[in-house]
Amino acid sequence: MLLRLLFSALLFLAVLPVFTPLHAAEPSLPSLTVINPVRGPLLGLEGVNLLDSLKGQWEPIKSLEIPATWLWQYSAMEDKQLTDFAEKEMKDQEFGIFLEIDRNSAEKAGVKYHSIGPWYLSDGLLIVSYEQVERERLIDASFEKFKKTFGYYPKTVGAWWVGAESIIYMQKKYGIIAVLQCADQFSTDKYSLWGTPWSIPYAPSLRNAAIPADSSADRIPGVVVLQWAARDPGMAYGDGP
Repeated sequence: MLLRLLFSALLFLAVLPVFTPLHAAEPSLPSLTVINPVRGPLLGLEGVNLLDSLKGQWEPIKSLEIPATWLWQYSAMEDKQLTDFAEKEMKDQEFGIFLEIDRNSAEKAGVKYHSIGPWYLSDGLLIVSYEQVERERLIDASFEKFKKTFGYYPKTVGAWWVGAESIIYMQKKYGIIAVLQCADQFSTDKYSLWGTPWSIPYAPSLRNAAIPADSSADRIPGVVVLQWAARDPGMAYGDGP
């Protein structure tokens, strides 16, 4: 069973399999979970009509009646046109938090923005590039913004990389149950990530969110890591996708 990522110009879709339970009376066709990050304008989208983008992504989900998860970056939650549309039109969808950091979200959390270059470099964008106390402030600001916007705390978060310390913090304080992180990539999108399980969901270790727990005592309780941009199992060798 393959894990596949569907790319669009503005939003990324992470598609992950749901396996048939062993106790099912009859085998069923595999189903897909669509995870759709919603970025704010400071993440390379300054000249883009974000509402049109959201509507464009929503139309096929709506027409196919797919229950998807939409992960909201902090600055996207400040766009009332986006959130009003989501609350009116996307009531059957799951909403979560997208932990990519921009200058605005850092300032709103009372954290100095680390990046001195383009928005996509890891020193500013990735939450693991900040000190632990800064990470907690960034997380708290995003969760409080989410609750103020949608009325509750979410159970799903995601980013290119989150890290074990932040996952533990969110699980204990906010009760998250799922985290989307990027799958292995050697030289894509300016980052190299290596050593995670090959394109499958897993229970993360308390020591390192890139590896599965080796026992129940070692795992982050109640959390599963889902993989974004999963590699093709038959082609992803050498220069393959």
